[in-house]
Amino acid sequence: MISGNRKGLLVPSSTTDQELLHLRNSIPSSVKIQRVEERLSALGNVIACNDYVALVHPDIERETEEIIGDVLGVEVFRQTVAGNTLVGSYCALSNQGGLVSQFRRNISLISRYIHERRYKIKKNYHLCYKYPWHVVQ
Repeated sequence: MISGNRKGLLVPSSTTDQELLHLRNSIPSSVKIQRVEERLSALGNVIACNDYVALVHPDIERETEEIIGDVLGVEVFRQTVAGNTLVGSYCALSNQGGLVSQFRRNISLISRYIHERRYKIKKNYHLCYKYPWHVVQ
């Protein structure tokens, strides 16, 4: 339902005021929290991100794409993973590496996005397939 990194947290429009208050009281005040009015409300399924880059569902609204970039402080790319639009369901990213579905159709493209835009990510960043566990440098 949610997606975020150390800079921000995105929650769907269905999030209640009470839930927002609980989140605000539970995380550091430096982390931005933003409600997102988006038809694709399962944000964790349509956004895969770390502190530097976000891969998003190709059909996400332009306004939402801008909010993602602003709140999370990342560069945003519309992308599919192995032909699947639910990028957050088919890959997971951290600042040290990533797990990607075993379907390898566009893995080199995703790897290029991450490696070219990693900025301060450690030089030994690895991208792994969920199964079998291959490391892509």
